Amino acid sequence: MLARSHVELIENNTNRFLRRALEAMVQEVTLLRRRDEASRRTIMEYREQMRSAATIQRDLLPSTLPKVAGLDVHLVFRPADALSGDLYNVVRIDETHIGISLADATGHGLPGGVLATFLCRSLCGGHVRNGSKRSLQPDEVLRRVNRDLLDAGFTDCPFVTALNAVYHEPTRTLTWARGGAPYPILVQHGELPRQIISQGPLVGAIEHSEFEVTSLTLQPGAIIVLHTDGLEALLCDRRTEHGRYDLANSEWFQRLGEQELVRQIEDLEARLDSISKSDWYVDDVTVIALHAREQ
Repeated sequence: MLARSHVELIENNTNRFLRRALEAMVQEVTLLRRRDEASRRTIMEYREQMRSAATIQRDLLPSTLPKVAGLDVHLVFRPADALSGDLYNVVRIDETHIGISLADATGHGLPGGVLATFLCRSLCGGHVRNGSKRSLQPDEVLRRVNRDLLDAGFTDCPFVTALNAVYHEPTRTLTWARGGAPYPILVQHGELPRQIISQGPLVGAIEHSEFEVTSLTLQPGAIIVLHTDGLEALLCDRRTEHGRYDLANSEWFQRLGEQELVRQIEDLEARLDSISKSDWYVDDVTVIALHAREQ
């Protein structure tokens, strides 16, 4: 049998070991709690910064749409995240011209939001020179955006799809150029919805890019829809033989000429409200629908 002194020595050593182990565990738990609290603070700070950045981005976008003679303008703008990779603008340039623009930056969330914010000024359709303001042609605007993106020298080589348009109130003529953006879709009485095809490369990808200019006089009752590709993912599950979605054949567009545009926009908003992000490819959705009023 062990001597009593040996037993006491073993017990003392065991107790010291257990105390040290317990102290180490307490220290580890305390450290983990501090790290957890620091992580929560970091996440809260990040979320607050994202909310502030989103507020700044929204403040750069028009809060109200201008009144346009003979034309109703409807807007749907739904970012997938706090910051949107989509950008839009509808602004009066002068007494007879309205500037309209859409852009979709690479990705969404923080990277797309920063890039979209960078584009706000470049996509403006007006230009001031020698104290006078003039309306730039849509292809001029896209060439300027293309140059600005390339000159910025972004390391990740971001690009955008964009469409810039000018509406002339006296003649009810819409003139636009597109760079990689989805084709506008026209709906007129007695006709099937159709895409209006024009050429234009991605903006910010190639130096000295050229963008085809297209003009259309809107007949009374005509509707033309400009949109980013988030609408394609929402409404259409079939691509054409050229790899593009043909939204003109989707159910929503087939009904567009059969009921009031306001109701169709409400239906689109309801879809966005009800659909789960897990059920479709999450993307920003921006739609500008122009309706030529009956004279």
